[in-house]
Amino acid sequence: MLVLGIFVIKIDSFTGERVGHSSVLIGSKLYFFGGIKINSFCSDEIFYLDVSKTFSVDSPLWVDLTIHAKMPFGGAMNTVSLVTINDEPIVYLFGGIMRDPITYKDLFVSNVHTFNPKTLEWKIPSIKGKEPERRRNIRGASDDNGRIYIFSGAQDAYLNANLLVHFFDEMLILDTFNSTWSYSTASNMPIRRAGYSATILKNGVIVYIGGSLAEQQIIININQIELYDTKLNTWSTMISKNTSLIDSRFFHSAVLDPDENIIVYGGRKSKVGFAKVEPPLIVLNTRKTPFEWTAPLVSTNVDYVLSTSGHTADLVGNYMIVAFGNITELHSHDKMYNSRMYIMDIRNYTWVDTFEVTEVTENTKNTTESTPISQKIRIVIGIIAGVICIITILGIVGFLDYKKRDYTKKRENEESIIRNLKHVPNE
Repeated sequence: MLVLGIFVIKIDSFTGERVGHSSVLIGSKLYFFGGIKINSFCSDEIFYLDVSKTFSVDSPLWVDLTIHAKMPFGGAMNTVSLVTINDEPIVYLFGGIMRDPITYKDLFVSNVHTFNPKTLEWKIPSIKGKEPERRRNIRGASDDNGRIYIFSGAQDAYLNANLLVHFFDEMLILDTFNSTWSYSTASNMPIRRAGYSATILKNGVIVYIGGSLAEQQIIININQIELYDTKLNTWSTMISKNTSLIDSRFFHSAVLDPDENIIVYGGRKSKVGFAKVEPPLIVLNTRKTPFEWTAPLVSTNVDYVLSTSGHTADLVGNYMIVAFGNITELHSHDKMYNSRMYIMDIRNYTWVDTFEVTEVTENTKNTTESTPISQKIRIVIGIIAGVICIITILGIVGFLDYKKRDYTKKRENEESIIRNLKHVPNE
């Protein structure tokens, strides 16, 4: 008999310093892909943070999958989206840099690769339609219908040995259910950009914040919010209210809290030198019209939190987990990469030293980690249990009815015998 198993290596100490990596939460595992390492080479590593248990920032529960499921290339500055197809979670990775992690040779084969977290398999899906050009520094947003929306992005180009950066004026739409490419024809498309954030609201509107235009050294005004309605295929611009003095930024992160506030952290305000943004943490209230920026009072229970750009941020229960990135503090330089992760309790905007499993986290784990097989088993068991219950109830009812009829019949017989006895002559 052939027995197949998947083995993983648990690491007590993991050197994760990198920038331009990507992350996605799948059940109780926060996955990380690639990134640019301190040696300027792209990483093909895959590892995850186990968020099913309580841990401290000094002892994160890292699990390395690289030896069994490394990326097909060293990747960075791409975008990943989680899509559920036939009850199975699939990670779609689009664009970015694709290099040999040792020689730095270009390994581009396809814009799109998929990763199955259950089988640890990488595949190149067959997608119909016009193949988009390569690009990087993008952020995808996915809806409930399996569509991934990717706006603009940048591509390196050379003219007479001079490096130029080309930006795209288009909105890509990848329909993962039907495996097709399409391009939005909506008018009023905003100015092209890279290094922005993209957050989809419950009503299907994608909120684009910040970004930059490299060739013109322009950073998009933080108060100019671009909105794309995925249901109506329309663009609009909203000028947000601002109750605080905040810096415009790019290469920042954004997460959506349960009240539909967009929490933005870090980023850069210039391309070289001192680039730290102030304040590092800002919040956009999308329930107000127009949207409103605030800079909440941030407290900390840890020694120091370094402001970064090119990091990742993910919301897990009540906590925002910020990982790695380029340090943007005073006297830092472009290749000072952070090897740490930070945890913020979003209920009171406090940096904490411990991640605690909450009811929300447990619900997420139970909801998203159910495999199709286990779901089917539960359904079958439920049906069988239901049938058994019905049969049992019918059996009990039938037995009681039988006993009742039997008892009635006996009573009738006894009464008949008594009546007959009364008519017998007294001898």
